[in-house]
Parts: sequence; C-alpha cells; structure tokens
Amino acid sequence: MLNLPNLSRLTINPISHDPSWPSISAKLPLDIPKFEDKAGEDPLNHVMTFYLWRSSNCLMDDSVHVQLFQRTLTGIAVKWYIMLPHASHNFSTSLEMVFFTHFQLPIHYTTGTKLLTSLR
Repeated sequence: MLNLPNLSRLTINPISHDPSWPSISAKLPLDIPKFEDKAGEDPLNHVMTFYLWRSSNCLMDDSVHVQLFQRTLTGIAVKWYIMLPHASHNFSTSLEMVFFTHFQLPIHYTTGTKLLTSLR
C-alpha cells in the first residue's frame, strides 16, 4: 500500500483572503524570486529580493504581496507553507516574518524526526 501524504492540506490556505482584494494573474513573471531552502539560500535575502522585485514592478497593494509571496516558495518551503494554520495571515509582513523566523535557523526538523537523546 502506498503511503501518500494528506493532500487535503493543499486546499487549506494560510492566507486570510478578503473578497475586496484584486485578483492576480495565474501566470507569474519569469523573474519572480524563488526560495526552496537549499543549502546557501538566505531567507532574509529572499524577503529583501521579493520586496525589491514587487516595488520595481509597481505592486504596492499589500493584498497582492501576500498572494504573490506564497508563489515564490518551492520544494521544502512549499511543504512548510501548506502546514501553516488556515487563514492565519492577511498581511505580507506577517507572512514574511513567519517565513523568515522559520527558515533563519540553520537546523530544521521535520515531522517524524527523532532527536538525539544525549549530546556529548
């Protein structure tokens, strides 16, 4: 039997959407910065690069920022994102701070990781 992840988490969005927010294009520009949490990737650099990218593209509406930020995440960062509590963020600064806080630490533990019981 296959051990598949619970895909229903993909429909639980951590963004608290407001119906008055403008819609954004489903197709992203090729130059949007991406973050996967690979060795050497700096989360602070990603947030700053994203900030500069959205400013240079005249994207000043915070609702667009919060909707676009989630699309900059790939790989492990996406797995982290879909595990956030439902509707827990409605401002880009809130989402970016949670992102930065999580990924700034040099060691990440995933669910099911056994921690060492003794350190010498």
